[in-house]
Amino acid sequence: MKQNGVDPKDVTIVPVAPPMTASSLENGAIDAAFTNDPAATACLRKGGAELLVDEPLVPKNFFSPFPFGAFNVTKTFADANPDIVKRVVRALNRAIDDINANQAEAKATMAEFFPPEQAQFIQFYPNAFFLRSDKVDEAALTRMAQSFLDLKIVEKPFSFEGLIYR
Repeated sequence: MKQNGVDPKDVTIVPVAPPMTASSLENGAIDAAFTNDPAATACLRKGGAELLVDEPLVPKNFFSPFPFGAFNVTKTFADANPDIVKRVVRALNRAIDDINANQAEAKATMAEFFPPEQAQFIQFYPNAFFLRSDKVDEAALTRMAQSFLDLKIVEKPFSFEGLIYR
C-alpha cells in the first residue's frame, strides 16, 4: 500500500470469506479487496468491482514465479512408499503438462467440480502456470521461506533440503 501512496494507518483490514467478497463490496461492508480466484473474477464479472492494478502483486513484491501451492506427503510416507510417490509425481507431472498446454480445456474440466455460482466464471480466470516437480527449485523455495520468516508469517527458519521428490 505504501508503494501506491496509501498510508496503512488509514486502512482497516477486514477478513472476508472468499464467497462473501462480491456481496461485501456490493453492500459497502468493504471498500476494496485483496483477493484471488474465485472471488476476484466473480467480483469483476458481476460488475461490483474493478481492478486497481493490472499485475499480480504477490509475485511482484516477493519473486516470480511465486509458488502458491504444492502437493505434499510426509517424509515418513515417502520413505515407506517410494514407488507410490514416484507414480503420483509422474501422474501430477503429466497433468501439469496437459494443463499448461490446454488452458481452456483445463478450465472447462475444472468447472465441473465447482458450484454453479462459481463455475460460470472459471472461463474468465487468468491462465494458470504449474511447475513440474522436476523443475522445482530448492533455492526458490528457500527464498520464499526466508521471506515468510522476514515478514513474521513463520516463526523459525525452514529448510527444504532433501524434501523434494523427483
